[in-house]
Amino acid sequence: MSASKEKRNRNLERSEGLSKKATAEAEQARKNKKYMRRAIIAVAVIVVLVAAALVINSDLLYTRTTAVKVGDVKYSPSDVN
Repeated sequence: MSASKEKRNRNLERSEGLSKKATAEAEQARKNKKYMRRAIIAVAVIVVLVAAALVINSDLLYTRTTAVKVGDVKYSPSDVN
């Protein structure tokens, strides 16, 4: 936020009758909410990355996919090797 916007917000809050303490508490609540939102997003991204790494490193893709199809017979990558 720019300094002019902060000054405008402070003047508006003072004209509404809010005390400095109430203003500080409201600002702290906004900061906490923003921090929690970022923390939740970061945790979700980490969980998705870990899940993707586990799937990639597992034999799931190696055994469940079709490497070659000859006629009606499908061969997995492990069969081809």
